[in-house]
Amino acid sequence: METLYLKALGLGIAGFDPSGALIAMALLAAGATRRAVFLFCLTYLVALVALLTLASSILSTKLPGTNWRALDTHPGTKAGAELTIGIALLVFAAWRLTHRGDGKPRQARKLPVSSWATVGMGALLALGVVGDPALLAFAVVAGTANTLAAIVVAQTIAVLASKFLVVVVMAGILSGRERAFVDRLTRWWELAAPAMGRVVTIVLIAMAVALMVNAIWWFHTDTFLL
Repeated sequence: METLYLKALGLGIAGFDPSGALIAMALLAAGATRRAVFLFCLTYLVALVALLTLASSILSTKLPGTNWRALDTHPGTKAGAELTIGIALLVFAAWRLTHRGDGKPRQARKLPVSSWATVGMGALLALGVVGDPALLAFAVVAGTANTLAAIVVAQTIAVLASKFLVVVVMAGILSGRERAFVDRLTRWWELAAPAMGRVVTIVLIAMAVALMVNAIWWFHTDTFLL
């Protein structure tokens, strides 16, 4: 189980995504209330955990009425899945190396935003997980967990690692000094974005190599390293 949580942390970091935090900062700059932005962040994180848990639960047949366990009756299934995921993560890492944005928040429009609107935005943004190869890969890996509770804990770790800047923004809002906090965070992000991008890519490659080595080791020895 500890190995599962370590994989959750690793793939979460590999899937690091500042978009939620940047949108939250833009909402604050646009004049949204602290409550509205906090609800946006909370909805985003909870919806992500729920969606990924649902995906993992289906894959592990924790939901009634499913019969997918045949896919996991042989260790070779896991080895093949990890090899495929590893290759996909390497491709994603290569894409990151060739498509680098400036990482800066976009200029916000001065528009009033309601709490209900930000809740809807958070839920819709969470659906973007379908474009996050690292978190989707972990949804498959977490499907091997023995209990639903273990899946929830693992997915929570992965989401918090991937979206930790959102948690930082929430902490700033709770402190009551969100404006100054967001200004500092924005300046920090402009300085840290290039280095953070390199770190995330390195972690992504490391996780891909680990999964591929684990799978190849099984093909040669019938045992897993991880």
